[in-house]
Amino acid sequence: MQPVFNAQRLLVYVGQIVEATDHMLTPGKSSRHRPIDRLASEMTRLTCTIIARILLGADLSADIADVEQSATVVMAPPGDGWERIVDPPLWVPTPGNVQFRKAKQRLDDIVQRLIADRRKRALEERLACPSLAGAR
Repeated sequence: MQPVFNAQRLLVYVGQIVEATDHMLTPGKSSRHRPIDRLASEMTRLTCTIIARILLGADLSADIADVEQSATVVMAPPGDGWERIVDPPLWVPTPGNVQFRKAKQRLDDIVQRLIADRRKRALEERLACPSLAGAR
């Protein structure tokens, strides 16, 4: 992690983080005008937007609602909030397990598409300017 998160790189990221946060706080989008229970939702959206932008150079705005919904399902505790003695393994098709697998698959599909898009852009950049590709 050190090469990605050194002090010089963090300065570049700060601008992107501030830009994403400002965008979230623009009039009409501000969580200040929404109930407090939406705070977790807003922070999930902001965090996912920043991570996608910094790590993959990707704009997640088209997928953010699906990412938020899927991440909420994936991060939720198993079951319906009641303590159970035994949680069934994920391969048992309980309603919760089916919902979890679908949400996880949606997240996997989005991340794989973002990675493929990033690789495609990198290849296009190398093909557009072959002299810079050797400089790395």
